[in-house]
Amino acid sequence: GHVIGVVLLGFMLYLSSTQDPLWYKPMIFFAAVCTPCIAGVILVHLFSITLAPGLSPVEVTTIVIEACYQNAGLAAAVLTTMFEGRDQGTVNGVCFVYAIAQGLVICCYGTLAWKLGQTYANPNDPIWEVLVQNHNEKPPKWRGMTPRENFMFDVEGDYGTGPSNPRRPGTS
Repeated sequence: GHVIGVVLLGFMLYLSSTQDPLWYKPMIFFAAVCTPCIAGVILVHLFSITLAPGLSPVEVTTIVIEACYQNAGLAAAVLTTMFEGRDQGTVNGVCFVYAIAQGLVICCYGTLAWKLGQTYANPNDPIWEVLVQNHNEKPPKWRGMTPRENFMFDVEGDYGTGPSNPRRPGTS
Protein backbone atom coordinates (compact mmCIF):
# COMPACT_ATOMS: atom_id res chain seq x y z
CA GLY A 1 0.00 0.00 0.00
CA HIS A 2 2.78 2.46 0.86
CA VAL A 3 4.65 1.85 -2.40
CA ILE A 4 1.50 2.47 -4.43
CA GLY A 5 0.86 5.65 -2.45
CA VAL A 6 4.33 6.98 -3.24
CA VAL A 7 3.94 6.03 -6.91
CA LEU A 8 0.57 7.80 -7.00
CA LEU A 9 2.12 10.93 -5.43
CA GLY A 10 4.77 10.84 -8.15
CA PHE A 11 2.08 10.44 -10.81
CA MET A 12 0.12 13.41 -9.41
CA LEU A 13 3.28 15.53 -9.37
CA TYR A 14 4.15 14.49 -12.92
CA LEU A 15 0.68 15.33 -14.29
CA SER A 16 0.52 18.65 -12.48
CA SER A 17 4.05 19.65 -13.51
CA THR A 18 3.58 18.85 -17.20
CA GLN A 19 0.10 20.37 -17.60
CA ASP A 20 -0.22 23.07 -14.92
CA PRO A 21 3.03 23.39 -12.92
CA LEU A 22 2.79 23.98 -9.20
CA TRP A 23 5.80 26.29 -9.16
CA TYR A 24 3.82 28.89 -11.11
CA LYS A 25 0.98 28.92 -8.58
CA PRO A 26 0.53 31.92 -6.29
CA MET A 27 0.85 31.45 -2.52
CA ILE A 28 -2.92 31.86 -2.16
CA PHE A 29 -3.31 28.55 -4.02
CA PHE A 30 -1.24 26.72 -1.40
CA ALA A 31 -3.02 28.50 1.45
CA ALA A 32 -6.42 27.60 0.01
CA VAL A 33 -5.48 23.93 -0.42
CA CYS A 34 -3.84 23.56 3.01
CA THR A 35 -6.37 25.49 5.12
CA PRO A 36 -9.08 22.76 5.18
CA CYS A 37 -6.55 20.23 6.47
CA ILE A 38 -5.31 22.47 9.29
CA ALA A 39 -8.82 23.69 10.16
CA GLY A 40 -10.10 20.11 10.13
CA VAL A 41 -7.59 18.97 12.74
CA ILE A 42 -8.34 21.93 15.00
CA LEU A 43 -12.14 21.70 14.65
CA VAL A 44 -12.36 17.93 15.06
CA HIS A 45 -10.16 18.14 18.17
CA LEU A 46 -12.33 20.90 19.66
CA PHE A 47 -15.58 19.11 18.77
CA SER A 48 -14.28 15.85 20.22
CA ILE A 49 -13.44 17.35 23.59
CA THR A 50 -16.56 19.55 23.84
CA LEU A 51 -19.28 17.34 22.35
CA ALA A 52 -18.01 14.10 23.90
CA PRO A 53 -16.37 15.13 27.18
CA GLY A 54 -16.07 11.53 28.38
CA LEU A 55 -13.54 10.59 25.71
CA SER A 56 -10.01 9.85 26.85
CA PRO A 57 -7.16 11.88 25.33
CA VAL A 58 -6.12 8.76 23.37
CA GLU A 59 -9.63 8.46 21.90
CA VAL A 60 -9.63 12.15 20.95
CA THR A 61 -6.27 11.73 19.19
CA THR A 62 -7.60 8.69 17.34
CA ILE A 63 -10.76 10.48 16.24
CA VAL A 64 -8.83 13.50 14.97
CA ILE A 65 -6.43 11.40 12.90
CA GLU A 66 -9.18 9.15 11.52
CA ALA A 67 -11.49 12.07 10.69
CA CYS A 68 -8.82 14.23 9.09
CA TYR A 69 -6.99 11.67 6.99
CA GLN A 70 -8.40 11.67 3.47
CA ASN A 71 -7.34 9.40 0.64
CA ALA A 72 -5.91 11.94 -1.79
CA GLY A 73 -4.81 9.11 -4.07
CA LEU A 74 -8.40 8.00 -4.56
CA ALA A 75 -9.44 11.58 -5.29
CA ALA A 76 -6.62 11.94 -7.82
CA ALA A 77 -7.56 8.67 -9.55
CA VAL A 78 -11.19 9.75 -9.90
CA LEU A 79 -10.41 13.33 -10.91
CA THR A 80 -7.81 12.25 -13.48
CA THR A 81 -10.52 10.37 -15.35
CA MET A 82 -12.96 13.29 -15.11
CA PHE A 83 -10.72 16.06 -16.48
CA GLU A 84 -8.38 16.50 -19.44
CA GLY A 85 -5.48 18.78 -20.35
CA ARG A 86 -4.67 21.69 -18.11
CA ASP A 87 -7.66 20.99 -15.83
CA GLN A 88 -6.29 17.50 -15.23
CA GLY A 89 -2.96 19.02 -14.20
CA THR A 90 -4.70 21.48 -11.89
CA VAL A 91 -6.74 18.86 -10.03
CA ASN A 92 -3.68 16.62 -9.67
CA GLY A 93 -1.74 19.58 -8.30
CA VAL A 94 -4.46 20.21 -5.73
CA CYS A 95 -4.45 16.54 -4.73
CA PHE A 96 -0.65 16.47 -4.50
CA VAL A 97 -0.41 19.61 -2.35
CA TYR A 98 -3.27 18.41 -0.12
CA ALA A 99 -1.66 14.98 0.33
CA ILE A 100 1.67 16.53 1.37
CA ALA A 101 -0.03 19.06 3.68
CA GLN A 102 -2.20 16.34 5.20
CA GLY A 103 0.81 14.16 5.91
CA LEU A 104 2.71 17.01 7.53
CA VAL A 105 -0.25 18.25 9.60
CA ILE A 106 -1.16 14.77 10.87
CA CYS A 107 2.49 13.99 11.67
CA CYS A 108 2.78 17.26 13.63
CA TYR A 109 -0.51 16.61 15.44
CA GLY A 110 0.48 13.02 16.25
CA THR A 111 3.90 14.11 17.53
CA LEU A 112 2.33 16.82 19.68
CA ALA A 113 -0.26 14.38 21.05
CA TRP A 114 2.50 11.85 21.82
CA LYS A 115 4.65 14.43 23.64
CA LEU A 116 1.60 15.63 25.63
CA GLY A 117 0.85 12.06 26.73
CA GLN A 118 -2.30 11.69 24.65
CA THR A 119 -1.27 8.40 23.06
CA TYR A 120 -0.39 4.97 24.45
CA ALA A 121 3.28 5.58 23.66
CA ASN A 122 5.43 6.89 26.50
CA PRO A 123 6.20 10.58 25.82
CA ASN A 124 9.72 10.09 27.20
CA ASP A 125 10.62 7.26 24.79
CA PRO A 126 12.89 8.12 21.85
CA ILE A 127 11.09 8.79 18.56
CA TRP A 128 12.61 5.74 16.83
CA GLU A 129 11.22 3.49 19.54
CA VAL A 130 7.77 5.05 19.31
CA LEU A 131 7.71 4.57 15.54
CA VAL A 132 8.95 0.97 15.60
CA GLN A 133 7.18 -0.59 18.60
CA ASN A 134 3.52 -1.53 19.06
CA HIS A 135 1.85 0.76 21.57
CA ASN A 136 -1.70 -0.52 21.34
CA GLU A 137 -3.55 -0.95 24.59
CA LYS A 138 -2.90 -4.35 26.10
CA PRO A 139 -5.98 -6.59 26.37
CA PRO A 140 -7.29 -6.90 29.93
CA LYS A 141 -6.89 -10.12 31.84
CA TRP A 142 -10.39 -10.87 33.11
CA ARG A 143 -9.98 -12.59 36.48
CA GLY A 144 -8.40 -15.76 35.12
CA MET A 145 -11.20 -16.60 32.66
CA THR A 146 -10.67 -19.14 29.91
CA PRO A 147 -10.39 -17.72 26.37
CA ARG A 148 -13.99 -18.80 25.66
CA GLU A 149 -15.26 -17.07 28.79
CA ASN A 150 -13.18 -14.02 28.00
CA PHE A 151 -14.74 -13.96 24.51
CA MET A 152 -18.22 -14.18 26.05
CA PHE A 153 -17.52 -11.20 28.31
CA ASP A 154 -19.18 -8.19 26.68
CA VAL A 155 -18.58 -4.47 27.12
CA GLU A 156 -21.01 -4.08 30.03
CA GLY A 157 -19.18 -6.72 32.03
CA ASP A 158 -22.01 -9.29 31.80
CA TYR A 159 -21.45 -12.80 30.65
CA GLY A 160 -23.12 -14.17 27.55
CA THR A 161 -25.99 -16.63 27.75
CA GLY A 162 -23.80 -19.72 27.45
CA PRO A 163 -24.29 -22.69 29.81
CA SER A 164 -21.20 -21.78 31.85
CA ASN A 165 -22.61 -18.39 32.81
CA PRO A 166 -22.79 -18.31 36.63
CA ARG A 167 -25.32 -15.44 36.52
CA ARG A 168 -27.58 -17.12 33.99
CA PRO A 169 -31.14 -17.52 35.27
CA GLY A 170 -31.79 -21.06 36.51
CA THR A 171 -28.11 -21.81 37.24
CA SER A 172 -26.27 -21.52 40.48
